[in-house]
Amino acid sequence: MAAPGHARPRPAVYALATAALALHAPARLRRTRSLAPPEIAVLTALAATAVAGVALVAERSGRELLGFDLEAPALTVPHFHFAGFAAALVAGLVCRAAGGSTGRFAALSVPAGTPLVVADYSTGDRVEPSGAVPLTAGCGPWPC
Repeated sequence: MAAPGHARPRPAVYALATAALALHAPARLRRTRSLAPPEIAVLTALAATAVAGVALVAERSGRELLGFDLEAPALTVPHFHFAGFAAALVAGLVCRAAGGSTGRFAALSVPAGTPLVVADYSTGDRVEPSGAVPLTAGCGPWPC
């Protein structure tokens, strides 16, 4: 709850901010023209924020998202903030700074694992390990 005299943040405003950040991804790709592992991770981080923003609006407004019950958006928001944005960004930065095969693995496995974990929402627990394993492995610890 917002403090007296302070406006509550609106999920729609946040969603617009995340969309603006996500729209930076294609511009960045046009500028860098690179799909090197650290760049893939950074582009994933930028795009994942919009997914979190849309899920937040759906969850806060009490609306189903893509046919899922309200639990899915509630899980999607933190998932895409941590795994989609933060872990991908850190993996990309580690890869850029440290390089080597470990850094490249992190920069590719986090973006690969994130959508696979989300696929678990629609397929049940059958595919969860296929996303959780690369995502977790890419999150470290990185012996760089």
